[in-house]
Amino acid sequence: MQKQIYEDYKQKYGLEYAEAYVAKPRHSEHETGLAIDITMKTRDGKWVTNFDEEFLECHKFLKENCSRFGFILRYPEGKEEITGYHYEPWHFRYIGNRIVSEYIMENNLCLEEYHEKEKILTKSKKVIEESIVLE
Repeated sequence: MQKQIYEDYKQKYGLEYAEAYVAKPRHSEHETGLAIDITMKTRDGKWVTNFDEEFLECHKFLKENCSRFGFILRYPEGKEEITGYHYEPWHFRYIGNRIVSEYIMENNLCLEEYHEKEKILTKSKKVIEESIVLE
């Protein structure tokens, strides 16, 4: 399915656009089973495809509550240079750990930023542990 989506976007909008907005085949988080796109239908039964008021209301609720269930907003606004993907208010990633997902959402982090902080903390902890052993 990802291959078809990528090819459709490439044909319809061009290679540059497809590479900016669609994961290449075998590179989508959806293929891991850890990501899900959540959207809604309008009152007249059509899938929301733009950021109208109805969707923004739904998105606000999801953003405020997703971490309670171990999810994060995977590609937050303003994090495009870090994630490599444009803002996707419908794309949620399962983290599983509620404490971690709440930390990420409360601190407006993307997953890459969290991993970087975790690396720094792990290194710091190791240095402290090593210095205690040497003393």
